[in-house]
Amino acid sequence: MKSPHKGKTGLRRLLNALGYSLEGLKAAHKNEEAFRQEVLLAAVLVPLTFVLEHSAMGRAMMLGSVFLVIIVELVNSAVE
Repeated sequence: MKSPHKGKTGLRRLLNALGYSLEGLKAAHKNEEAFRQEVLLAAVLVPLTFVLEHSAMGRAMMLGSVFLVIIVELVNSAVE
């Protein structure tokens, strides 16, 4: 049996992947309380990193840690 996704290349494949990713994020937001809390905190902390006086490396480390928390929560939700 041939997959209906075979043969899709280029921009169409990229747009499909983006759509699937957005659906997954919506599902996580709808079903996972911890994910919603972490997104709310990220909405506060990400702009705060640009207000505080830090080096570029310090800012990158702060942003990286915020996004790492969100990524780990998504992996945790997938495992559950």
